[in-house]
Amino acid sequence: DWSSDVCSSDLQIEGAWVPRRYDQRDTLNLDLDYRIGEHWRLNLAGRYHSGWPITPVALTEGDGDDGEPDEVLVFGPLNGERLPAYRRLDLRASRDWGVSFGTLTFFLDIQNVLDHRNAAGLDIAFDQEEGTLTVDREYWVGFFPSAGVVFRFRGGSRP
Repeated sequence: DWSSDVCSSDLQIEGAWVPRRYDQRDTLNLDLDYRIGEHWRLNLAGRYHSGWPITPVALTEGDGDDGEPDEVLVFGPLNGERLPAYRRLDLRASRDWGVSFGTLTFFLDIQNVLDHRNAAGLDIAFDQEEGTLTVDREYWVGFFPSAGVVFRFRGGSRP
């Protein structure tokens, strides 16, 4: 039985309220844009949100398929724990050129300027033969520079 409340980021599953996969209880986005002269812009963008929910998993001794004692996976409450908070600061410098039928913009961009290590999820590996469970955090890309070009057509009779 899956249902959801329109104003909630939680789902009701079999009578229990559970956070959705990408639930962010706290979120803050900041964007500062500074024009340098007629053609240059400098932009600083910050992003913060509380950690996404995850479902804990553990290994315990139980009965295997053949009824013999064996290591089995046990899942905790659905989305009952959270990853650490996500933080990122991006920087962009761009230069515009007016051309006859639009605007050409060249930009240099650095995502995650402070190289913060943001958790993206979990990588879970269960080796049933060995009876081992490995749970490792997966991470988003850190410091990431890029460059690009954007062309905007001038539409109709707009200036």
